[in-house]
Amino acid sequence: MLIVLSSPVPMVDEARWINALFDAGLEYFHLRKPGRERGEVETLVRAIDRRYYDRVVSHHHHTLACDVGMNRLHFTEFMRQKLEDDDLVILRAQGMVLSTSIHHHRDYPTLSEHFDYTLISPVFDSFSKPGYAAQPELLSLPASVHGVKRIALGGIDADTCREVAVAGFDGIAMLGAIWQCADPVESFKTIQHAWSTTAPSY
Repeated sequence: MLIVLSSPVPMVDEARWINALFDAGLEYFHLRKPGRERGEVETLVRAIDRRYYDRVVSHHHHTLACDVGMNRLHFTEFMRQKLEDDDLVILRAQGMVLSTSIHHHRDYPTLSEHFDYTLISPVFDSFSKPGYAAQPELLSLPASVHGVKRIALGGIDADTCREVAVAGFDGIAMLGAIWQCADPVESFKTIQHAWSTTAPSY
């Protein structure tokens, strides 16, 4: 599974880059704009090609996602702690695909089976958050019986993604390696190739 998280701040030609990433083979795009008003986020959403809406995952303004026909919702660690399992059951019954984030190895076994996957970070030193250091124990998390897929986040590039594949993770999520370079699509293609030639079941 290949995921790109949005830049947390606005970017020039952002929607064009997002569409181009999908065209290049991106599987899922996490729309994460902390602190941004609904109107600003909606402007970006409306500029994304509608044929990709079923592959856009909303971190904030979940009602906006539902209003425009998106069916993938992400819950931060803080948001998840306020949810009851019954809430997740209702969302799943409405056709929603759910994901969440964890930052400590002890949290993974406690996740509800109603989450499709979880972003696990930081597995390596973060590119986008200086000082956000790797937690090596996260990379050794075994697959759990509850079936929640493990997606590695934090310091993912063409070199580190190979280590993630060897560890048996289900996918990778990228942020800094994509948006901190001159050509996000070419950077994505480089990592995509490295992952596809290493991941055992990709």
